[in-house]
Amino acid sequence: MPVTELDSNFSDSDVEERPGRERDNGRLLVALLTWLYLRRKELGIEVFIRQDVQVSATRRHTVDLCVTIGEPDEQIFTAPPRLCVEIVSHFVPMWQVLRKIADYLDFGVPCVWLIDPFRRTAIVYTATEFDSPEDGILRTQNPDISLPLAELF
Repeated sequence: MPVTELDSNFSDSDVEERPGRERDNGRLLVALLTWLYLRRKELGIEVFIRQDVQVSATRRHTVDLCVTIGEPDEQIFTAPPRLCVEIVSHFVPMWQVLRKIADYLDFGVPCVWLIDPFRRTAIVYTATEFDSPEDGILRTQNPDISLPLAELF
């Protein structure tokens, strides 16, 4: 199947085919989207899935889910979202996921969540640290989001 903009990540002029999606990955994405979408007005956020984000002049990634404050004017985001979420898949090598996370942080995204639907765990990344939430609650600041992992599984 030919690689198109709809199923790819663009990195330094290379096109990386984005693999198919798994049931557990999709189910987690729906749960996360629903939880955030239902709270969007109270949090003052907008929520987007499978959104293209231009992280540099030569790198564009499709983030599983991202959160912005207010609605961006552009179709492909060129300003950093407030939160990017990547969901672990058996089809995507971890080095590719970690490279995307590094790109998001270098681009200015303040917080990235990496959620593993198979282990039911998460890691929160910021520019200065990364760690699993000890109390099982995923958090961001500005916007202030506190999402118990248990609500996703």
